[in-house]
Amino acid sequence: MEPKHERRQFMYLQWEDKFRREKPYQIVSENIPELDGLARSNINMIEGPEELIENIRGRESTFTLDQNGFQILRHQFPPINYQSNDEVENVYKPEIERLLKEEVEGVDRVVFFNWRLRLNVARDSLANLNDPLVPLVPAHNVHLDQSPATAVQYVYEKMGEEAETYLQGRVRIFNIWRPYAHHVEDCPLALCDGSTIRGSDLVICDNIQKTRLGETLLPLYNPDTKWYYLNGQHNDEVTVIKIFDSDADVAASCCPHTAFYHRNIPPDVPPRQSIEVRALIFTKPD
Repeated sequence: MEPKHERRQFMYLQWEDKFRREKPYQIVSENIPELDGLARSNINMIEGPEELIENIRGRESTFTLDQNGFQILRHQFPPINYQSNDEVENVYKPEIERLLKEEVEGVDRVVFFNWRLRLNVARDSLANLNDPLVPLVPAHNVHLDQSPATAVQYVYEKMGEEAETYLQGRVRIFNIWRPYAHHVEDCPLALCDGSTIRGSDLVICDNIQKTRLGETLLPLYNPDTKWYYLNGQHNDEVTVIKIFDSDADVAASCCPHTAFYHRNIPPDVPPRQSIEVRALIFTKPD
């Protein structure tokens, strides 16, 4: 069967000269009294030119975290109620940790720091970022969830007095993403080959929430980047996305990503339902 490659336009950060003197920011939580009167964002997202998104179905194993910034793993999960915080914490996360340690090189310790459900149904207001059981809509702009500075911030928050020791080894952040209700036809995930990204294309943006201030990275359009997706991703197929890597010698230190709409999707397919867990991945120093 002919691969279902696709050509789509992605939403990228629009560069503006004002960013030379003021930092890009987004307020992503509602009702922050001390920010009343401040615009919710000082950035604009624009559509880039149409880009090829290659379907990797049948050659999933050729893509690796070090070379491309993402990897597809297979795993049969036990029955899990994803609407139960207890089951996600006590059943799902241990399954993910076991999978990473078995299938990904150099995973000595896994420390989860958040998780989310996503549902492709429009919302009338901003999501409650403090409740992972309230699904977010898929993100339709090209992004990386954490900047290098925010990655280090999470290490200090989660590891306390051990942080300095762990920072002497390799530190990575993975977003472990998969559908959980049915296979994905609606709104699949596009993955950028991290080896084709230039560091100068990544713009730091403040991500302002009610309970924390962090940073994301918003890429600028670059015609040299390559994009991939897994057509019809099933529940037993896990996409591991690298957000940060302290190892400067690997080909791909990260994997920008975004949701997109495939032209050939029937109109009556159910909306995409997915779960993502984010984790610090520690490798002991030599």
